[in-house]
Amino acid sequence: LNMGMKMPAWYDLEGLDLRSNEKCQGIDDSMERISDLIQKEVSRGRSMQRIVLAGFSQGGALSLYAGLRQKEQLAGIICMSGYLPKPSSYFSQSSSSASSSSSSSSSVDPDILSTPIRLFHGDADDVVKLEYAHDSLAYLKKMGCKDTGLKEYGMLPHSASIEELKDVRDFIASVLPDNGS
Repeated sequence: LNMGMKMPAWYDLEGLDLRSNEKCQGIDDSMERISDLIQKEVSRGRSMQRIVLAGFSQGGALSLYAGLRQKEQLAGIICMSGYLPKPSSYFSQSSSSASSSSSSSSSVDPDILSTPIRLFHGDADDVVKLEYAHDSLAYLKKMGCKDTGLKEYGMLPHSASIEELKDVRDFIASVLPDNGS
């Protein structure tokens, strides 16, 4: 992806197309680090419903990946200019011996399906294409996520804008109302 050069990252990428997206060497180690941070906050008395995972680009992808693997509902998940990594890993294939049909069911914990998830993406992003955000949203809906949304920003490349940051702020305020905890 980076012409073979090393770069700081949450995990290794070979590319962003669907097949390359399935490899993501090191993503589970990064997810464990995020989960450990969440558990530290919980051990300090913070409720899972007061924790929002958020990130930009690969950080946004990791927010989705780690958030969807929790066992309790989070306050929210934010993915800015990112994508859902390893989308097929969220589905288990089951086939019936009585028939030749097979079905796909989501392996996401039912409590997580109610976590509000928002994707924010520029339509001029040439690094993580807007279509990847649309694909990610479709996968989230296929999993059964109940509160999802995608906001697109015109002429925004692989970066953040003031308008986008205000929308992120408003989303956080909506899922973390000031209740003193």
